[in-house]
Amino acid sequence: MNWETRHEKLYKGGVLIQHRVQRTPDGPWEDYVPEEPPPVNKAQPKAFPNMTGQQGMDLRDYFAAKAVHSFLIGAFMEGRDITYKDMAEEAYYMADAMMKAREQ
Repeated sequence: MNWETRHEKLYKGGVLIQHRVQRTPDGPWEDYVPEEPPPVNKAQPKAFPNMTGQQGMDLRDYFAAKAVHSFLIGAFMEGRDITYKDMAEEAYYMADAMMKAREQ
């Protein structure tokens, strides 16, 4: 059985008031603390490195943009009330997971 970390969010009036995570099937629920983004001075791979003379956007930002799009569509289709800030945080959480997966 593959276990994926579970997230539980509690909203009040459209505002996220609690976000917790369970990392193992029988593990305790902990307050969610997002992982630190990569250091600014660390070179990030570019999403479009061969654009005419331009460096392109960071691959992490590209992944986050793709993830936030799916969150927007999902929230709209399911009628969920979620703030843009929460969507952005989730998008970068997903992007960081994708960046880690690339390293394996």
